[in-house]
Amino acid sequence: MELKEIRQKIDAVDGQMKELFLKRMELSGRVAEAKRRTGGAVYVKEREAEVLALRSDGVSAELLPECTAFFGHMMEISRIYQYSLLAEETEGMQKLPKSEGAVDIEISCPSGHAVSPALCLNAAAVAGLQGEEVAFYKKGGEQFLHVRLSGDFSSALSRAVILQMLQESPAVVTTVRCSAVDE
Repeated sequence: MELKEIRQKIDAVDGQMKELFLKRMELSGRVAEAKRRTGGAVYVKEREAEVLALRSDGVSAELLPECTAFFGHMMEISRIYQYSLLAEETEGMQKLPKSEGAVDIEISCPSGHAVSPALCLNAAAVAGLQGEEVAFYKKGGEQFLHVRLSGDFSSALSRAVILQMLQESPAVVTTVRCSAVDE
């Protein structure tokens, strides 16, 4: 098979994936609505682990890391969408800038907990926010992560990114500071 033919087949698969992606996002919206009614958490670690195990079952060892990453990223995107649908009614979200601004988040990282700056920056990029600063540091024997994001916080998606970081951190969020551009 020639490269041109292979690319045509990939294009066909991508078209099918687009339709499935749109259907999955519609269902994610329904999940968010159900969680709104029941007060359920968007991120349920055990459920995500179960889904990853099911989706990777039977995948060759050669492609297992890529398959796990693919489904993990897909679930992350679904969660960002769910958070965007729920952000405005979540306590504390009202203090975020309503236009251009910056948000500083400081998260304590107790021993045995890891906070992924990649998750923070990946979600921020999806929303068009800029990661201005990401730093790990120690204070009083405890490790902290500081993230500074800037951009337009008027969209539900950008606000969802902040909500995702606050809700999914395995550690304790110690500080959230917000500032408008004109400050």
